[in-house]
Amino acid sequence: MAEWEKAPEPVKAAIHRTVRELEAGIEKHRVSAEEFEKVRDFDELAKRNNTTLRDAMTRYTNFERALLTDPMRGLNMVCDYIGVSLRDVAAAIMGQKPEQVQTQNDATIRELRNEIAQLKQNLGGVTTTLQQQHVASVDADVQKFAAEHPRFEELADDIAFFIKSGRTKDLAEAYSLADRLNPAPAPAAAPAPAAPQTRTVPDPQAQTLKGSKSVTGAPSAGSDPATKRPSTSIKDSL
Repeated sequence: MAEWEKAPEPVKAAIHRTVRELEAGIEKHRVSAEEFEKVRDFDELAKRNNTTLRDAMTRYTNFERALLTDPMRGLNMVCDYIGVSLRDVAAAIMGQKPEQVQTQNDATIRELRNEIAQLKQNLGGVTTTLQQQHVASVDADVQKFAAEHPRFEELADDIAFFIKSGRTKDLAEAYSLADRLNPAPAPAAAPAPAAPQTRTVPDPQAQTLKGSKSVTGAPSAGSDPATKRPSTSIKDSL
């Protein structure tokens, strides 16, 4: 413990990160491993017969489809696989009573169907688990990307379009293309500072002259407003 305390902080951080990644990897594959345990015996059986679980499932599914749609072709497929001819089977059946033949056929088909149904169920559980893990992983990646790119929600529709249309290979490229096609608006310019207001100081001399003016007298008897010429200046008007 003392040696750990002496370790540089970058080393500690790297070790912590590595441990977290290992734990995440273990948890990611734990569920898949548990689901595979349900079909491990079928996988081992397939290997003992020099095949794989996938090939065996494919073969049995083809058998079932053929037996349901075209029984004679399905029986030929089964006979070819086990290495006997349908004629040999028919010859053996002819020496039996009808009820014995029917009972054996029903039992064989029922056994095959039960085995195929069990394999489908187990394989379906594994497939569903893998799909759920993939969806969770993609969702986490998208959430992380959105947190690191502030315009993600604004450009979400265009990003989705580019990805679905196949025009971009990944999320980063789709975001970059959407960002270029929808440039962010330029920041608003700061308002100019208001000019300081100046106070006009009245001119004492002008005030004196204004106060000294007065209107005296009355219009002369010979002044006729109708014949007065228009004034040519403010002074004439006054």
